[in-house]
Amino acid sequence: EGISMSALVASGASVAHVQPSHQFPTGKVMSIARRYQLLSWASEQEGRYIVEDDYDWEFRLAGMPIPSLQSIDALGRVVYLSTFSKSLSSALRISFAVLPDSLIESFHASAGVLGSTVSSVDQLALARVIESGEYQRHLSRYRKQSKEVRDQLIAALQGSRLGPRLSISEEDSGLHFVMGLQDGRSGVELARRALQRGVALAPLESYQMGVPFAQQGDEATFVMQYDGLDASRIEAVVRALEEALGCD
Repeated sequence: EGISMSALVASGASVAHVQPSHQFPTGKVMSIARRYQLLSWASEQEGRYIVEDDYDWEFRLAGMPIPSLQSIDALGRVVYLSTFSKSLSSALRISFAVLPDSLIESFHASAGVLGSTVSSVDQLALARVIESGEYQRHLSRYRKQSKEVRDQLIAALQGSRLGPRLSISEEDSGLHFVMGLQDGRSGVELARRALQRGVALAPLESYQMGVPFAQQGDEATFVMQYDGLDASRIEAVVRALEEALGCD
């Protein structure tokens, strides 16, 4: 469903930061029902806002995307943020915000003090790329390429000796999916073994803050990021994982 509404209400917070399209690291997509509940929460008290961090909204690889919170916000309570770091390059360092009318004046006052760290030339060049339609064509090519790599990686994992112990979820949005492995050892221990074979795995528990991570039974869970993965290396990566995770 997404963010826990009971936890949000209990926190007494006036600002909720969410990633509805593809939450990192869990990969969860917030349901349309939860989006309307969140908007209802924001409307109940003056000064409540939702920060919608839509950092990789472009990469919906299957099905129709759910409307953004900002697009269904009738009361001006959503601050929409996104970036070109995933779709173009992290070196570009260009992001953008869509603000409700009530925050525009204070934003301009703060922006005048903080200034912009992004080159005007880069901004103008990006604007031309968008206006020409080339950005949309680039996204179409990038989505197609990403889907092919994702499909090949998942097929290779499921067809490997690890396959009978694997589960794959949250693979249809963004540039990562979640992989569960029935093993009994912790994700951190398995990641250490994988790194010895030259493969960096990101156990879900390494993203946990505050309370100890509760592993689900014998299943270790990993965040599998495939952005930038060369398809020609998939076979070698999976073979290294087989060796590292107990399929000698």
